Amino acid sequence: MNNRHNSQIYNVNHKRPTLSVIVAVNDEKVLTNNLASSPMIDRLKMPIIAQYGYKSASLALNDGLDKADTDIIIIAHQDVYFPKGWDNKLYASIEL
Repeated sequence: MNNRHNSQIYNVNHKRPTLSVIVAVNDEKVLTNNLASSPMIDRLKMPIIAQYGYKSASLALNDGLDKADTDIIIIAHQDVYFPKGWDNKLYASIEL
């Protein structure tokens, strides 16, 4: 199998895929102190699609998927904190 064509396409696109995070929120303080304070959120100016007032997390997250317009969508809980370098590990794990 010749992967030359695929390699050329990948090499032309040096830009990393865009990321966003969807989160169902019922406690703004927990969100602010954890997920929203993760280094990659600020450094990458990563959008957080915070979903408030849904009857269930699944409804909130599914609606968030409809709103997201990035290449990669991360679904996280409001009390998750992504440590420095987490995004680089994510990119490395999905690199083609």
